[in-house]
Amino acid sequence: MREPEPAQGAQDSDVDFHRAVAGASGNDYLATMIGTVLEPLRLLIAAAFSRPGPVFGKMPEEARREHDVILQALLDKDPELARKAMEKHLVNAASRFGYDISVT
Repeated sequence: MREPEPAQGAQDSDVDFHRAVAGASGNDYLATMIGTVLEPLRLLIAAAFSRPGPVFGKMPEEARREHDVILQALLDKDPELARKAMEKHLVNAASRFGYDISVT
């Protein structure tokens, strides 16, 4: 069995992280929605993560750092920090894909 390409591993880790957070929320709607939204984006995420250059080459690292902040807030049982960290991550992720979103 071949090891996955780095982009594939990063993309799978990204999707798995979001699915785990949604599942841990206890909100079945959120877990279903995350699966519905992220699965079609797997190829887009993989393509973006595999692109070289000063912006795209750093995407997995930036996403991982943002995930670390979210995870630490969850481990610390700090829902306000977790919410803010996730909002920031979603805005940053959208921006990395060329979208401008705001969270209210």
